[in-house]
Amino acid sequence: MSGENVWAGASLSGDSSTSLTDNAQGGNDILTVKISTEYTDDARDMLFGDAPTMSGNAHRGNDILTGGAATDFLYGDAKVYDPATPGSITGGKDLLNGGAGNDQLSGGGNSDTFVFNTGSGNDLITDFDQGNKAVGSTVTEHDLINLHDYGFADWTALSKLISDNADGDAVIHVSASDTITLDGVHAASLHPTDFLI
Repeated sequence: MSGENVWAGASLSGDSSTSLTDNAQGGNDILTVKISTEYTDDARDMLFGDAPTMSGNAHRGNDILTGGAATDFLYGDAKVYDPATPGSITGGKDLLNGGAGNDQLSGGGNSDTFVFNTGSGNDLITDFDQGNKAVGSTVTEHDLINLHDYGFADWTALSKLISDNADGDAVIHVSASDTITLDGVHAASLHPTDFLI
C-alpha cells in the first residue's frame, strides 16, 4: 500500500460501537487503553464514552476515559451529534486523560475535566467550554484542566506559561516537552477557576 498511512489501534465505546439514538441513555463507563510501548509509534486509539454518534434525544453517561502511551482520540460522549432539536442531546460530566503521546481530547456537552500527568506529550483539547455548541445547547459549561501532577505553586506560576500560538489558540507549556493547546480559546480568556493546580 504505497503512499498510504497504515496504523494499528483500537476503538472502544462505553455503550454502543455505532450510535445512541432516540431516547437512549448511556451508562457511566470506564474505558482504559493498555498498550505495550513497543507499538506506540503507529497506534491510534479512539475512545467514545457513549458511542461514535449520538442522535435524536440521546442522553449520556458520566464516563472516565484514559488513553495509553500512543496517540489517542478521546470523546467524552460522541464524535458526531445529530440532535432532534437544539439541545435535545445531553452530554455527560466526563473525565478524560490522554496519557502519554500526542492526544486529541473532546469532552462534548456538559462540564468535563481534562487530566494531564507529567509526560503527557503535546495534546489538543478541541472543545474547552465549547462542547454544548455541538448539541445546539446554549447552557454555559465549565470545563476544568487538572494539572495536579505538574506541581505548580499557584495560578501566577502557571499563567506565565500560557500564550497564544500563531492561530490565536492558547497553548499551556506545562513542561519543556509537554503542551496543551486549547482550540478556539485565547490565553486572555483563561482564569484560575479553569484549572485544578
